[in-house]
Amino acid sequence: TPIKASQPFEIAWTGPNGENDYVDIVRSGRPQQVGDEVTYVRTSAGNPAKLTAPEQPGTYDVRYVRDEGDRKVVAHIAITVVQ
Repeated sequence: TPIKASQPFEIAWTGPNGENDYVDIVRSGRPQQVGDEVTYVRTSAGNPAKLTAPEQPGTYDVRYVRDEGDRKVVAHIAITVVQ
């Protein structure tokens, strides 16, 4: 299901819910790189995660990132953002 640019949306996640874990959005094709997120929210903020879609239409990945001092992407799913 496409998501409208700049609009809030929710995505349910499953993960260890560590103290510093987060769900982020990155441009597609960057599934394992960290630190270049468009936006993110800590998992401690709740489930489902409440995010805002990027302003620019395109294909992005929503990822669950485990952060125990060294960040590691443990899951990701593609989303399509439309005008």
